[in-house]
Amino acid sequence: MTVSAAVAAAAAKTRYREYETIYLMKPDVSKEAAAKIAQRVEEVIKREGSKLVQVETWGRRQLAFSVGRFRRAVYVFIKYVGTNTVVSELERTFRMLDEIIKYQTIVKNANVDMAELAVDPEAVKFEELNLPEDVEDEKALERALGFIDPEPGQRRQRGGDSLELEENELEALREMEAENFAGLPVGREDAQ
Repeated sequence: MTVSAAVAAAAAKTRYREYETIYLMKPDVSKEAAAKIAQRVEEVIKREGSKLVQVETWGRRQLAFSVGRFRRAVYVFIKYVGTNTVVSELERTFRMLDEIIKYQTIVKNANVDMAELAVDPEAVKFEELNLPEDVEDEKALERALGFIDPEPGQRRQRGGDSLELEENELEALREMEAENFAGLPVGREDAQ
């Protein structure tokens, strides 16, 4: 058996899987740092003999729970096909990068035929990161639109009306209730 035949036989035995990884970057990550991370991800995947299938940048979002001192992060989703070595190498790379605060990988499909894999070149391009400079301005906009809850101790806005309007409506309802139920027995001693 020749060397090329041995390599081809080993490649035929190699089991490829489809993986999905989401990694979170610091909320104040620069465009240059995000581009550098994207380049490193592409290098690792190519070096390990894997293929990118899909890349999505979801932008800056609120975290479900704090990660370190961060309550928000920039989310990036990647889907790729490769062996289990690509996952360990990619996660090792993530651990070395200061801008990455969290990541998670799952196996989406345990048996993929790499020869039949068709990849759209537009789907695997990392987008340039264009985020508002001030994270607080972005949070204020999301809060005004009702996407996130107000900060503790802050009044909630509703369509331009403040919480005071809700308190007035509540007081009016209490007065109507008192008028409608006047004369009805309130306690047990009145019911007898």
